Amino acid sequence: MPDKPDKEKDEQAAFSRIVNNLLKKLPHADPELKGDRGVVHVSGVPDVQHAPRGPEPPSTRARLAVWGRVALGLLLGGVVNQWPYGQDCGLFLYLYMGALLAVVVAGIWAAVSSWHRRMGFAHIVAVLLAAWGAALIADTILPRIGYAAVHATWRCL
Repeated sequence: MPDKPDKEKDEQAAFSRIVNNLLKKLPHADPELKGDRGVVHVSGVPDVQHAPRGPEPPSTRARLAVWGRVALGLLLGGVVNQWPYGQDCGLFLYLYMGALLAVVVAGIWAAVSSWHRRMGFAHIVAVLLAAWGAALIADTILPRIGYAAVHATWRCL
């Protein structure tokens, strides 16, 4: 098939005509498409701002604020184990559950804060704190919904 190379040449010529017509439509285009390699017009090029290299390291005050949140959560998570009232049923059970929920919220609050400030170790401690609170909540709820071997009630009879 000798006309295959001719067909490819015709297709290339057609693409060249299309590209040349499109180039001629550009603003400030050279109508002859010869170009002048010695002259470069850079006045129309916008000034490009470079992206910052990364987030700024947190200030000392921000670091102390994050560790303060983590410390408050850890304090609450440790003290809740020394709950002075009965937690078997009734009102004190609900108050205890509220304290456990506060441990989870404190852990999440510290985790979000440490994540935004790129403080890895504080973030790990905060996530572990939230998991500790969730485990304590599960330990309290599961016997009351019939999942655990030991059964407990929500209300005192």
